[in-house]
Amino acid sequence: MADDIDRFGNGDDEDGDEDEDVGTAIERRELPSEEYIAPRLDYLTTEVFPRAAEIWNETGTGYVFVDTRLHIPDAQASRAALSLYEIDRETRRALQIIAGRGRYESQFDEEPAIYRVVERARAATPRRLIRPTPIPAGGFVLVRAEPGSADFFLDAYGLLSAVLLADPVQFSLTLNSIFGWPARVVIRRALRRGHQWDERDLKEEFEFKGKDLHLAGRLTPGSRLEFRYKGSDGSELETIFEPSSD
Repeated sequence: MADDIDRFGNGDDEDGDEDEDVGTAIERRELPSEEYIAPRLDYLTTEVFPRAAEIWNETGTGYVFVDTRLHIPDAQASRAALSLYEIDRETRRALQIIAGRGRYESQFDEEPAIYRVVERARAATPRRLIRPTPIPAGGFVLVRAEPGSADFFLDAYGLLSAVLLADPVQFSLTLNSIFGWPARVVIRRALRRGHQWDERDLKEEFEFKGKDLHLAGRLTPGSRLEFRYKGSDGSELETIFEPSSD
């Protein structure tokens, strides 16, 4: 599906009714106004992204990305599949925002298609910037799923792979803004497999309430997106996004 079809329509109409409240605009599949989007993107750019980089430098230096696990506490096929679609679509929306406003450096050997996506994002208006990155440019690919409650194991490709290698905290906090408050981002680390996890909850470090984009729907309570890393000393690290945390 090369043309992204999301809750904001087909991407051709930028002329929604600016006088409607934001909730109504989203429900009617129109983009929120520039007046709504711009200050929330500015908050990400000036307050969230610089601090995210500091946190990842403090905790994640030397770790190598392993995989991503999406846990959904509901094995019903349609609901699980819709949650997977929602996460992938909002992942691509986060990529667009980071490409345009975040701390992302183009790679020397970057594919031309990804380079063009980044360059367009950097020149985009705020409303254009909240449209998901095209599917070929980056996102998740399903590796396997486990029965019971739905656990999807995912690999990253394209622009998403580069972003997760560089700073998963920035990426998780962008998802936090997209899904809206309440949500939380947690960093967990264990010295080696089977050891007790040390946990750092970032909920108190960022004041998202009233400053979040809040563009996506709510996932099943208890859903969790885990970005998993390993260190050369055998230690393990996870950056976790919980979109339905109370």
